[in-house]
Amino acid sequence: MNGYLVNSALSRVPFAEVLSLVTNKGRTETGYERFSFLKKLSYWTNSVFDKENSMKNVAQLLLAIALVLPASTLSRAQAPPQDGTFVLICSMYGSADQGASAWNKNDACDLPVGFHLDKSYHQSTFNCCGGGATSDIAIGDIPAGIHLNVSGGHYWSVTKPIELIRLDDDGPAQREFRLHTYCGPEGWPGPGCNVKVDVYARKLQ
Repeated sequence: MNGYLVNSALSRVPFAEVLSLVTNKGRTETGYERFSFLKKLSYWTNSVFDKENSMKNVAQLLLAIALVLPASTLSRAQAPPQDGTFVLICSMYGSADQGASAWNKNDACDLPVGFHLDKSYHQSTFNCCGGGATSDIAIGDIPAGIHLNVSGGHYWSVTKPIELIRLDDDGPAQREFRLHTYCGPEGWPGPGCNVKVDVYARKLQ
């Protein structure tokens, strides 16, 4: 067979073609093309190919996946500066299975009562969305003193409303951060989706 794979439901497919799918189609930002890529990859990995080339082929494929998929299907999150001044307030998370309705939630979490927020801090970069999804949040919309570490899988975003409100005007400050999280899955048998937001607040020194 010399580098070809065999499946009872498929014609002979050269390994080079599968590797090309990983390194090229794996980078697409459209859900349909990504699903097509994953389906073909699934067919290939469940097929039988010749023993002589199998280990070399698998090693090459795993390397390609390791290099490509983290950049295409999952977003790299943006952690705050590691200077000891940022406190993790909460983690917002949502997901939806393949074929299910999209995840949509107005989420919220409270800062500790009396937390001394450093309002001089303004986040300079922001990873709002991925997979082709968009967001109506600009970098300037993130409240002073707050840092958002956002990541997701497949098709995801964070959108307005985004706000930091004071719940009680009397006594120690009591604040609540609010944000909308979203992710959209593919129809069955395509991939599901997820979105995660780590909310940090910078403590006044």
